[in-house]
Amino acid sequence: MNGNDDDLAILEDVLGTPGITITDTESHIGDYGNAIEDVPGIAAYLNDKVNKTTSDDSGSNTILYAGGAVAALALVTGAIFIRNSNNNKNIEAESEDASDQS
Repeated sequence: MNGNDDDLAILEDVLGTPGITITDTESHIGDYGNAIEDVPGIAAYLNDKVNKTTSDDSGSNTILYAGGAVAALALVTGAIFIRNSNNNKNIEAESEDASDQS
């Protein structure tokens, strides 16, 4: 977004910064990561947040049930299609037999 004056104006207005610079982690936060470990209770606090955001298995059961329902519907639809296809062949065969007899 450092490419033109309009983009720089957005950065200044929205983020309060004159531009964006490419950097690496060490230059950006330095020793902050090491220092944060010394804050009492921070590990428990962060672990609690991580545990609240992990997925549980109940959602995967819903996906499993939905997949099973779709598969069952596909099988039933396929069976009906095959049955109707066979019925149409039988009707055509009976029609040909009737034509041959007349």
